[in-house]
Amino acid sequence: MGEQRDDATIQEEELNAGDSIIVHLDQELGGQIDVAEIQRPPTPGVGTGGRTFVVPGGERETAQHFTMRRILLRLVQSPAFRNSNRQVVLYRNATEVLVAGAVRDVVAGFIDITPERHANRQMLYWGPIASAGMTADGKLWLNSSDRHQGVSVAIFPEIVDEFLQMFGVNDLEELTGAHVLVAGTCYYAATGKPVIWCGSSRYIVVRRYRDARLQADV
Repeated sequence: MGEQRDDATIQEEELNAGDSIIVHLDQELGGQIDVAEIQRPPTPGVGTGGRTFVVPGGERETAQHFTMRRILLRLVQSPAFRNSNRQVVLYRNATEVLVAGAVRDVVAGFIDITPERHANRQMLYWGPIASAGMTADGKLWLNSSDRHQGVSVAIFPEIVDEFLQMFGVNDLEELTGAHVLVAGTCYYAATGKPVIWCGSSRYIVVRRYRDARLQADV
């Protein structure tokens, strides 16, 4: 229940805040794919779990601790957030930085990926899942479209079982129609197909938003 509140509690002031976003990937816990309908935010000034957020005319923290699921929600909901200069830092562990920079520079939607800007770059990539399937070598593929050249997220065989368990997936069809956010490196196959490699179940989040107000034209 607390996880659903965290996904749903959102205010425009928080989206537009200048505070840095801090994510500790080693603390990511996964969670169920389906997200309940959005709830009304709590009393202004106090977030769930005692988290503070921005209130017009009030004071704010210099950094906000996010989860991958909160970043994905904001990407799905807010074009302004996708194009913002808000700083985001993802820590692989207590001290090692995996990704850092302005949202507009280190986050890319699937439809915006190009060889010139994203080939061999380790970033945050996100978008909808049109289909999912396993290949004979044990990789799990999350495909953004049924087109041969569409973007796919490849999950390494050694973490597939952990990934499915973390997100409560019993049938790969459950992934269809959800959105995915992954911290990974984009490589281009010889065919020209962009593939984003996911090497850890902590570096990825999958969510399906049932509230129509959270659907995005991506």
